[in-house]
Amino acid sequence: MLNSTRTRVLVSLAAVALVALATGFLLSTFSSFTATTSNAANTGSAGTVAVGDNDSGTAMLTMTGLKPGDSDAGCIRVTSTGTLPSVVRLYGTTGGSGLADYLTLVVTRGSGAAGFDDCTGFTADTTDYIGSGAGVIYSGTLQGFPDSYAAGAQDPKANSPESWTTGEGHTYRFALTVADTNAAQGLTYTQSFTWEGRNQAAGELTEVFGTGGCVSDDGSGGACVDTGSPGWYFRDVVVTADGAYAYAAIELNGALLSFSRNTTTGALTQLPGTTGCISEDGSGGACVDGKALTGIDQLALSPDGAHLYATAGGASDAVLSFSRNSGTGQLTQLAGTAGCISETGTGGLCVDGKGLDDAVHVVVSPDGAHVYAVSQASSAVTIFSRNSGTGALTQLAGTAGCVSDSGSGGACVDGTALDGTYGTVVSPDGRTVHAVTINSDAVVSFARDSSTGRLTQLAGTAGCISDTGSGGACTDGTALDGPVDLDISADGASIYAVTTNSASVVNLARAP
Repeated sequence: MLNSTRTRVLVSLAAVALVALATGFLLSTFSSFTATTSNAANTGSAGTVAVGDNDSGTAMLTMTGLKPGDSDAGCIRVTSTGTLPSVVRLYGTTGGSGLADYLTLVVTRGSGAAGFDDCTGFTADTTDYIGSGAGVIYSGTLQGFPDSYAAGAQDPKANSPESWTTGEGHTYRFALTVADTNAAQGLTYTQSFTWEGRNQAAGELTEVFGTGGCVSDDGSGGACVDTGSPGWYFRDVVVTADGAYAYAAIELNGALLSFSRNTTTGALTQLPGTTGCISEDGSGGACVDGKALTGIDQLALSPDGAHLYATAGGASDAVLSFSRNSGTGQLTQLAGTAGCISETGTGGLCVDGKGLDDAVHVVVSPDGAHVYAVSQASSAVTIFSRNSGTGALTQLAGTAGCVSDSGSGGACVDGTALDGTYGTVVSPDGRTVHAVTINSDAVVSFARDSSTGRLTQLAGTAGCISDTGSGGACTDGTALDGPVDLDISADGASIYAVTTNSASVVNLARAP
């Protein structure tokens, strides 16, 4: 078995003193008083990450003269012997002439066992880690066993990787069975198993163990939870402030999915029956039938958690409104035309709005009083007041309802560098709104009237910063070709924009 260590660089500090030197001139001399102080004997030592086992250099599974149905099992105990906590993963190296394709391997974590290779007294962990039985952390062919740390089976703790402490140990039972097929005749296999421990840096991400690590449209061959609603292009996900629920948008299916969240493991479970989704056509009875959901894109929760808002481009060109049951997590699209505001009114299903052609992003102001959406084809930022009780939105009247690159034939306020608006944020203090524009290659800035929600683009070049300066209309920036999204720091001091063509993250300081 292989042990793995990761150590930190040992850094020694030494005191440095500067000493003044006496100098002489002609026949006269001058002596200076000097003094020094020092801090000596600085030392340090790095922690260690190490894992060991009880195999004494002996192979655990040695099988010869195999025939269909034959099996073998062995147990091994692995212990953390380092001084630092570490996340342990199990992987291996498979060889031979092809027998590994016809061997089924089940690895079970537990405790006990009389000694190396002797599973007498072994007791499996009680947790069903991957849906294959108590304590099982791998079940599949030997050939399919993970071959690297990155792909390795995480040593688990209730659907999350466990951080081993010094002296912690676990016993593993390995069981191999030969498939009932003539194709295995005369073949061989070789296999090594490796436990590798790594001390994780703060902020390092690790995918949650087993099916708790993902939710997909088809279950991804059993690797993820199956939503039961096949679809393309998951576009956005939001989590409630209390961490109890999450919501995801599927663009091409026009569906909004609802999940409960295990606050300990982070695992998501789709709400049961039709409470788990709202879709454009009801998905054959699997979901609640909604309206103007085709092309659903970005999601935003109100600060009070009572409502969720979404943009939908494509054929919908709309901003959608949903109420939310905080106890069950269920979403309900607001009744009648209150459920959506669209560019055309969607045949009377929605309120008729403006500046919403290809609506792509939506945000709610920190005070919950207003909602702002951006639309790529309209090249506009649209402004809505929000009824905090019902969640219903009302687009501001007249030109106050939108700011667009061309003024939209007098329907909106005429803005600068707004061609292809793509993302937007409201500052934490609620005083300003900012947006990125993919065609103007710019970040634009607006002052916000907290009473009415109305936006006024900042005067002159303060109103935008672009990749080229936009012929003097904007401040000339750097690496802003094709911005597609932005966010703002919690203190409101910095805005970060990401670009496709410049392939950059741009840091913009925001004046208080």
